[in-house]
Amino acid sequence: MHLLALRSFESWTGILKGDLKEMENLATDIELGAQNRWKDQRAELSAEVSTEDLCSSLGRNVSDKAIRLPILPGSLDSVNDSNPSHFRKALPPFHHEKKSYTSWQTIWLAYQTLGVVYGDIATSPLYLFSSITLKEPNENDYLGILSLVFWSITLITLIKFVFVVLYADDHGEGGNLALYSLICQHGKFTPNPADGCSRPNSELRLTFIDKLGQNTIRSKIINFLETSVASKNFLVVIAAFGISLLLGDGVLTPAISVISAIDGIRTGTPSASLSKSVVILVSAGILVALFALQRFGTRHVSFLFSPIMVAWLITTPLIGLYNIATNYPGVLKALSPHYIWIYFNKNGRHGWISLGGTILAVTGTEAMFADLGHFSRASIQLAFALIVYPSSILTYAGQAAYLIKHPQDQPTAFYKFIPHAVYWPMFAISTLAAIVASQALITASYSLVRQAMELNYFPRVKFIHTAADQEGQIYSPEVNYSLMAACLIVVFGFGGGSQIANAYGVALIWVMIITTVLVTLVMIVVWRTSLFLAFSFFGCFMLIEGVYLSAIMVKFKEGGWLPFAISVFLGFIMLTWHYGKQKSLEYEMKNQVSHDKLELAISLSGPQRAPGLCFFFTDFRNGISVPPILCHYIQTVRSVHQIVVLMTIRHSPQQTVPVDERFMIGSLGYKGFYFCTAQFGYTDKIDLRDDFVSEVFSHLKAYIGSSECTFMDNKLLTPTESEADQVAEVLSGNPMMNPSFSRTSSINAEDPLFLEMGSQSTGPTYILGKVTLKPSKRIRWVARFILGSVYTFLEKNCRSITSPWDIPTSKFVEVGMFYEI
Repeated sequence: MHLLALRSFESWTGILKGDLKEMENLATDIELGAQNRWKDQRAELSAEVSTEDLCSSLGRNVSDKAIRLPILPGSLDSVNDSNPSHFRKALPPFHHEKKSYTSWQTIWLAYQTLGVVYGDIATSPLYLFSSITLKEPNENDYLGILSLVFWSITLITLIKFVFVVLYADDHGEGGNLALYSLICQHGKFTPNPADGCSRPNSELRLTFIDKLGQNTIRSKIINFLETSVASKNFLVVIAAFGISLLLGDGVLTPAISVISAIDGIRTGTPSASLSKSVVILVSAGILVALFALQRFGTRHVSFLFSPIMVAWLITTPLIGLYNIATNYPGVLKALSPHYIWIYFNKNGRHGWISLGGTILAVTGTEAMFADLGHFSRASIQLAFALIVYPSSILTYAGQAAYLIKHPQDQPTAFYKFIPHAVYWPMFAISTLAAIVASQALITASYSLVRQAMELNYFPRVKFIHTAADQEGQIYSPEVNYSLMAACLIVVFGFGGGSQIANAYGVALIWVMIITTVLVTLVMIVVWRTSLFLAFSFFGCFMLIEGVYLSAIMVKFKEGGWLPFAISVFLGFIMLTWHYGKQKSLEYEMKNQVSHDKLELAISLSGPQRAPGLCFFFTDFRNGISVPPILCHYIQTVRSVHQIVVLMTIRHSPQQTVPVDERFMIGSLGYKGFYFCTAQFGYTDKIDLRDDFVSEVFSHLKAYIGSSECTFMDNKLLTPTESEADQVAEVLSGNPMMNPSFSRTSSINAEDPLFLEMGSQSTGPTYILGKVTLKPSKRIRWVARFILGSVYTFLEKNCRSITSPWDIPTSKFVEVGMFYEI
């Protein structure tokens, strides 16, 4: 692995960042002892390389600060010990770097975040005070609530999320699954050793990755997490549970936001006399329109919604300042936390229960991190710190000042604290802002599902990039309309009653607790933060969020169970899909096709080989150069094409991949058998027709003519005729009908002229392997049910991997194989 990493390093010098002198030192460290251990480690590497391959294929690296060392997808068995430079040709020309923005671009993105990210948290003043019930409230009660709100926003949203959590991104993506992926890239933390995020054992010896001592507290913590099966399973479950809760919140937030906005019309205008059924029908119509807008993309949605939020964030603090000046100028003294003590001392258990209302001040905070991929860290930080934070505090302070003088108006606090002269304009702005509040988690849901899909935690769905210059701005029709259907079910099923309101916020606090746990692990494992700071972070926020959790779970029976029901359903789907993919990968690793087995399958295929080219689509991310299904196909059909190219389609997180950088070509060690990885940017059309075939042939010719192309010295592959005679024979007629054209001679048809003529005459055949898991009776009935029924159902009904590809249907063949688990 050391020598392999060095070769990779040499090929990537041009795109790596950092000090060149440091790179040389790292390369020296990697090279030490490599020559003596190369052959001894070869067998170990063959089994271990797969995990790293999956990470590199997903565009992951060891660290944002560490040097990336891409590894050739494929088995190391196909490379001679004496020729490790064979890897160099196949290294991907792949750049996965965070996009940098100018100051003006950051300001523009910050403006866009107002209409997408901050609609939820900025509109919380609409209903926070009215959701809290107090008996005979007085001045200290409202000062205590304001103090709770101020410190909750400051500690949880500003300090924790804006200044800490936003830095724990995984290549620009946020969310709990991004945190889990980031942790797994720095250790063997996945339950399955074949899973795609951990690094191999041999890589642990690289000194630039881990310089921990063996007896430090940090190393003991990491060692426990890497060796304990329970801890690994715990990380998987909480990551999946966190994503499920956020998706569940994505169902509840639009429902409660739109219902609150329409119900506000009835509250603000009693003469309107809107019935409950009318409110539900109007809310449903607005939800349908809201989800229909999503197909236009984040940029266009923000163009529509950001002016509304700008109007809201400017007018509400001005009204707040007006109320402070006219009702209670000293209200900002509530910023002192001792008013919290006074509030709890007076109200006791009733004050503790009221925390379920004050938690609404930070609803939407979790969307700030989940929406990170659609914007940038700096833009989200800028918008919150300079606009949303001061605006929200002044609005809450203005309401508190008004209620101190008018405590009887608490049930309709927001609408009552608006001066009569600007009531109707503010009523319109607040209604529109409440509708916009649902956008944050709708947008976040697309990013969360894509992360889960990339890490094999979610079935395949369609994603559309809605902005050419923003890789993270995506839209998924399946996710969008599934959310819409779920929202409508909630609205009609619960009738817009208090149960939805009680459910609102329950998912939030659980997501925050899970985020605290995962970020603490990031601080210990990835950032190598001082253990004192890491545990202080964990203790401080677990205490705050634990107190909120204890208060909000009182509402569990009154509607708080709803987000749990949604998250259990989604979590079951995610874990089932991941479990099925793990079992499939375990089978492939256990049944890897060796050279002897491949040679035997070819020899049994008969004396002749089918003319032309075959693209056999596979996935090199798991590190298996020859998948079992290829050997199964050869043994069953008893036929092999003259040229077989194992093709992997890889999606690159950049706008477009230049044609001269699109293909990686390598040999499996046998003449006639190659692998090719084709990279496409998110705006590239995956057209696998004539131009694609011509490009593959062009790269094959260049590769075959280079010194990098080496084949195994096997007697079955020794030519029986001269290469010129073979080419002439192929071009003169049908080799299948020529008895002198043996299997061994056809394998040697590697001449560039033959390749070109073969592409023009017969055209390629496209073969896709489709795997079906067949659970055996040896495993438990629960596993048989999950794999044989649930996973099979999901696999059959999810979007096909070929759906975004343009393939000639007349040349496409799908080959099936059962994996007996």
